[in-house]
Amino acid sequence: GDWSSDVCSPISGHSCVACAIGTFSQENVADCEQCPQDSTTKSDAAVNKQDCLCVKGYTVRKGICKMCDRGYFADSLGSRRCDICEQNTNTPDKGSTSKAECECNPGYMLAPNSSAVQCSVCPANSYKQSSGDAKTCTACPAHSSTTGVTGAASVAACLCDPGFYFVAGQDGGAHTCVACGVDTYKDTYRNDKACQSCREHSSSEGKTNLKSVDGCLCKAGFFLYKSRICEACNSVITKLTNCGECE
Repeated sequence: GDWSSDVCSPISGHSCVACAIGTFSQENVADCEQCPQDSTTKSDAAVNKQDCLCVKGYTVRKGICKMCDRGYFADSLGSRRCDICEQNTNTPDKGSTSKAECECNPGYMLAPNSSAVQCSVCPANSYKQSSGDAKTCTACPAHSSTTGVTGAASVAACLCDPGFYFVAGQDGGAHTCVACGVDTYKDTYRNDKACQSCREHSSSEGKTNLKSVDGCLCKAGFFLYKSRICEACNSVITKLTNCGECE
């Protein structure tokens, strides 16, 4: 662990200096050797290569120090393995050196201090789209829902309610759900479907955000035929029994 420009001995008169941390030397050599890549020594004056230990964030594999993958960490010199992060957490990058770098995944928020786990799932009708230890999830936009699904990792999981249609947000922001206009309806939880027009000869009678075509009522002089179309009362229809004689 000591070196000199000449052999160290009382007779030679040369002094011996301890090898610095991260280097080592055998007895009576002229220089210290550098530890292999991504390894170091616990202290100075190391005497052989076996004193070189993988640095934090690395573990030895087949004699070589390898960086811990995402979702793992090594918090001490010479770790024989990388420890895995808790369930529903991950690290931002490879080579993490502490459990503190394990953050809640998208769709999960920091659990209360009394909880046995680090992260808890976002409840229905909320989302969290980035990693991190936020204490709350973001509520879905008004008039939208995750339809009971928990752990939403994107606002895209918030689907506009029946009676409301999707309008994309600006610059990647949250979308809005706008009420279907007069004489239109929407009967599904979807973001890719516009409001549909009421059937011919029917009207919403001034109402908006209709959730079903049943809200579209046949206009005066028409009746609902076979639950599908508004038919004029004076039409000749086989076995017609729905209308009386028009005046």
